[in-house]
Amino acid sequence: MPQETNQPPVPPLLPPLFTAPPLRTEPDPLDVVTTWLAGAHPKPKSVLRYWEEGCDQLLPLGARFAAVRIPGRIMHTAVRSSDTAAVAAVARDTLRGPVIAGTYARERTYWALVPWRAHVYWPDYLTDTPYLGPGSYLNVPPPTCTVPPIYWVTRPRYRYDLCTREQVFNLIIRGRQQEGGTR
Repeated sequence: MPQETNQPPVPPLLPPLFTAPPLRTEPDPLDVVTTWLAGAHPKPKSVLRYWEEGCDQLLPLGARFAAVRIPGRIMHTAVRSSDTAAVAAVARDTLRGPVIAGTYARERTYWALVPWRAHVYWPDYLTDTPYLGPGSYLNVPPPTCTVPPIYWVTRPRYRYDLCTREQVFNLIIRGRQQEGGTR
C-alpha cells in the first residue's frame, strides 16, 4: 500500500533532469589543457611556472569559466558515499567535467568548473552552493595533482571541457533532497 508523504519523490541520479552534450572521446594532450587553463589568468606564463613547481595558483573566474561551490555534505549525500573513487566516478560520468576538491570553511568542498555566462539564472535558495563568476578567484592545483589537500577529482580532458550547469544543478538538488529538503 502506498504511503503518504509531504516530501517530493527523489529522482534517480541517472538519468539527469537535463540532457548533457555528447562526450568527446579523444582527449587533448596534457600541455594543451594546461595552457588552456592557465589562459584564465592575465599572466598565464606565471601560472605555468607555479604549476611546474607543483604550486597551486589563484585563477580569476568569469572569463574562461566559472565554478559552482558544492559543500562535501551535499556531494557525499548525492553520491551516497564520501569515498574518493565514488565521487570521482560521479564527477566523470554524471557531471562529465572537471571538479576540484579542497577545504572551504574547514569543510570538504568541491568546485565544479562550468561555463561562464553573464545572465545565468542560479536559484536564490541555493545560497550554500553559489555560482561563482567575476570578482571570484579559485585556487587551482597543477593539472597533474590528484592528491589532497587541493586536487583534481576529475581534470579537464580537453580545452573547453566543463561541467554543464544543468548537471551540477541536478546533483545539488538530489543531494539536498536526500538531506531532507531545501534550506
